[in-house]
Amino acid sequence: MTTRQHHHHHYARSRRRLRGGSATLEELSFRYLSPLADGCTIVLADLADAAGLAFELFDFEVQDGAIILLDEERRVTSVLLDPPPDIAAAIHWGRESDVAVDVAHLIVVVRRDRVVEAPPSDEDVVLYWAAQVVCVAHGVQWMDLLVANPHQLQSIGFVCDPESVWHEHVAD
Repeated sequence: MTTRQHHHHHYARSRRRLRGGSATLEELSFRYLSPLADGCTIVLADLADAAGLAFELFDFEVQDGAIILLDEERRVTSVLLDPPPDIAAAIHWGRESDVAVDVAHLIVVVRRDRVVEAPPSDEDVVLYWAAQVVCVAHGVQWMDLLVANPHQLQSIGFVCDPESVWHEHVAD
Protein backbone atom coordinates (compact mmCIF):
# COMPACT_ATOMS: atom_id res chain seq x y z
CA MET A 1 0.00 0.00 0.00
CA THR A 2 1.31 3.38 -0.94
CA THR A 3 0.33 6.58 0.79
CA ARG A 4 0.41 10.10 -0.59
CA GLN A 5 2.86 11.37 2.00
CA HIS A 6 5.65 9.27 0.49
CA HIS A 7 5.28 10.92 -2.90
CA HIS A 8 4.69 14.56 -2.05
CA HIS A 9 7.83 15.87 -3.77
CA HIS A 10 7.00 14.26 -7.13
CA TYR A 11 3.40 15.35 -6.74
CA ALA A 12 4.34 18.99 -6.19
CA ARG A 13 6.58 19.04 -9.27
CA SER A 14 4.16 17.46 -11.72
CA ARG A 15 1.11 19.56 -10.86
CA ARG A 16 2.38 22.47 -12.91
CA ARG A 17 2.97 20.29 -15.98
CA LEU A 18 -0.61 19.22 -16.72
CA ARG A 19 -3.04 21.13 -18.94
CA GLY A 20 -6.67 20.26 -19.44
CA GLY A 21 -9.28 20.05 -22.14
CA SER A 22 -12.61 18.38 -22.77
CA ALA A 23 -13.66 15.72 -25.27
CA THR A 24 -16.36 13.20 -26.10
CA LEU A 25 -16.09 9.41 -26.08
CA GLU A 26 -19.01 7.07 -26.68
CA GLU A 27 -21.31 10.10 -26.70
CA LEU A 28 -20.26 11.01 -23.15
CA SER A 29 -18.21 14.07 -22.30
CA PHE A 30 -15.09 13.81 -20.18
CA ARG A 31 -12.07 15.89 -19.33
CA TYR A 32 -8.50 15.07 -20.26
CA LEU A 33 -5.07 16.28 -19.27
CA SER A 34 -2.05 16.49 -21.51
CA PRO A 35 1.47 17.13 -20.25
CA LEU A 36 2.80 17.39 -23.78
CA ALA A 37 0.77 20.53 -24.48
CA ASP A 38 3.56 22.60 -22.94
CA GLY A 39 6.38 20.44 -24.28
CA CYS A 40 6.87 18.95 -20.81
CA THR A 41 7.13 15.26 -20.11
CA ILE A 42 6.08 13.07 -17.22
CA VAL A 43 7.74 9.65 -17.28
CA LEU A 44 6.32 6.79 -15.22
CA ALA A 45 9.49 4.74 -14.82
CA ASP A 46 8.32 2.90 -11.73
CA LEU A 47 5.39 2.39 -9.39
CA ALA A 48 6.35 5.41 -7.27
CA ASP A 49 6.02 7.66 -10.33
CA ALA A 50 2.64 6.12 -11.21
CA ALA A 51 1.43 6.55 -7.63
CA GLY A 52 2.53 10.18 -7.60
CA LEU A 53 0.54 10.92 -10.74
CA ALA A 54 -2.49 8.97 -9.45
CA PHE A 55 -2.50 11.04 -6.26
CA GLU A 56 -2.19 14.22 -8.31
CA LEU A 57 -5.32 13.38 -10.28
CA PHE A 58 -7.48 13.86 -7.20
CA ASP A 59 -6.59 17.57 -7.26
CA PHE A 60 -8.42 17.65 -10.60
CA GLU A 61 -11.59 16.47 -8.85
CA VAL A 62 -11.61 12.92 -10.25
CA GLN A 63 -14.90 11.30 -9.25
CA ASP A 64 -14.63 7.74 -10.63
CA GLY A 65 -11.17 7.26 -12.08
CA ALA A 66 -8.86 7.85 -14.98
CA ILE A 67 -7.15 6.17 -17.90
CA ILE A 68 -3.50 7.09 -18.36
CA LEU A 69 -2.09 6.73 -21.89
CA LEU A 70 1.69 6.50 -22.31
CA ASP A 71 4.08 6.28 -25.25
CA GLU A 72 6.88 3.75 -25.84
CA GLU A 73 9.21 5.47 -23.34
CA ARG A 74 6.46 5.52 -20.68
CA ARG A 75 5.93 9.25 -21.13
CA VAL A 76 2.38 10.28 -20.26
CA THR A 77 0.67 11.46 -23.44
CA SER A 78 -2.89 11.94 -22.10
CA VAL A 79 -4.92 11.29 -18.99
CA LEU A 80 -8.67 10.79 -19.45
CA LEU A 81 -10.54 11.93 -16.33
CA ASP A 82 -13.77 10.10 -15.48
CA PRO A 83 -14.12 8.63 -19.00
CA PRO A 84 -16.52 5.86 -19.99
CA PRO A 85 -14.97 2.60 -18.78
CA ASP A 86 -14.34 1.21 -22.29
CA ILE A 87 -10.56 0.82 -22.52
CA ALA A 88 -10.65 0.00 -26.24
CA ALA A 89 -12.54 3.23 -26.94
CA ALA A 90 -10.04 5.18 -24.83
CA ILE A 91 -7.14 3.74 -26.87
CA HIS A 92 -8.95 4.62 -30.10
CA TRP A 93 -9.66 8.16 -28.83
CA GLY A 94 -5.99 8.62 -27.92
CA ARG A 95 -4.84 7.50 -31.36
CA GLU A 96 -7.51 9.17 -33.49
CA SER A 97 -8.71 12.31 -31.69
CA ASP A 98 -7.57 15.88 -32.16
CA VAL A 99 -4.83 15.24 -29.59
CA ALA A 100 -3.67 12.08 -31.52
CA VAL A 101 -1.00 10.61 -29.30
CA ASP A 102 1.19 7.52 -29.35
CA VAL A 103 -0.49 4.90 -27.16
CA ALA A 104 1.94 2.12 -26.26
CA HIS A 105 1.15 1.61 -22.54
CA LEU A 106 -1.95 2.06 -20.40
CA ILE A 107 -2.80 2.38 -16.69
CA VAL A 108 -6.28 2.54 -15.19
CA VAL A 109 -6.93 4.38 -11.92
CA VAL A 110 -10.16 3.51 -10.08
CA ARG A 111 -11.29 5.75 -7.24
CA ARG A 112 -12.44 3.96 -4.11
CA ASP A 113 -13.50 5.67 -0.91
CA ARG A 114 -11.79 2.91 1.04
CA VAL A 115 -8.50 1.29 0.05
CA VAL A 116 -7.72 -1.53 2.47
CA GLU A 117 -4.36 -2.97 3.41
CA ALA A 118 -5.32 -6.46 2.31
CA PRO A 119 -5.18 -8.63 -0.79
CA PRO A 120 -7.10 -7.10 -3.69
CA SER A 121 -10.79 -7.92 -4.06
CA ASP A 122 -11.83 -10.60 -6.54
CA GLU A 123 -13.53 -7.83 -8.55
CA ASP A 124 -10.28 -5.87 -8.85
CA VAL A 125 -8.31 -8.95 -9.88
CA VAL A 126 -10.88 -9.83 -12.58
CA LEU A 127 -10.84 -6.22 -13.81
CA TYR A 128 -7.02 -6.25 -13.91
CA TRP A 129 -6.85 -9.37 -16.12
CA ALA A 130 -9.76 -8.28 -18.34
CA ALA A 131 -8.06 -4.93 -19.00
CA GLN A 132 -4.86 -6.75 -19.92
CA VAL A 133 -6.73 -8.80 -22.54
CA VAL A 134 -8.21 -5.64 -24.09
CA CYS A 135 -4.82 -3.91 -24.16
CA VAL A 136 -3.09 -6.88 -25.81
CA ALA A 137 -5.84 -7.06 -28.44
CA HIS A 138 -5.08 -3.42 -29.34
CA GLY A 139 -1.30 -3.70 -29.31
CA VAL A 140 -0.87 -1.79 -26.05
CA GLN A 141 1.14 -2.96 -23.05
CA TRP A 142 -1.06 -3.17 -19.96
CA MET A 143 0.74 -1.67 -16.99
CA ASP A 144 -1.62 -1.62 -14.00
CA LEU A 145 -4.91 -1.08 -12.25
CA LEU A 146 -4.39 1.39 -9.42
CA VAL A 147 -7.14 1.45 -6.79
CA ALA A 148 -6.84 4.77 -5.01
CA ASN A 149 -8.25 7.67 -3.09
CA PRO A 150 -6.55 10.97 -2.23
CA HIS A 151 -4.65 9.30 0.65
CA GLN A 152 -3.96 5.67 -0.24
CA LEU A 153 -3.25 3.54 -3.29
CA GLN A 154 -2.98 -0.15 -4.10
CA SER A 155 -1.34 -1.51 -7.25
CA ILE A 156 -3.27 -4.62 -8.31
CA GLY A 157 -0.53 -5.53 -10.79
CA PHE A 158 2.26 -5.37 -8.22
CA VAL A 159 0.27 -7.54 -5.83
CA CYS A 160 -1.19 -10.20 -8.13
CA ASP A 161 0.88 -10.34 -11.33
CA PRO A 162 4.42 -11.73 -11.15
CA GLU A 163 4.91 -10.50 -14.75
CA SER A 164 3.90 -6.92 -13.88
CA VAL A 165 6.03 -4.16 -15.40
CA TRP A 166 6.79 -3.01 -11.84
CA HIS A 167 8.77 -6.21 -11.22
CA GLU A 168 11.18 -5.63 -14.15
CA HIS A 169 14.01 -4.15 -12.10
CA VAL A 170 13.25 -5.78 -8.74
CA ALA A 171 15.23 -8.94 -9.57
CA ASP A 172 18.56 -7.07 -9.91
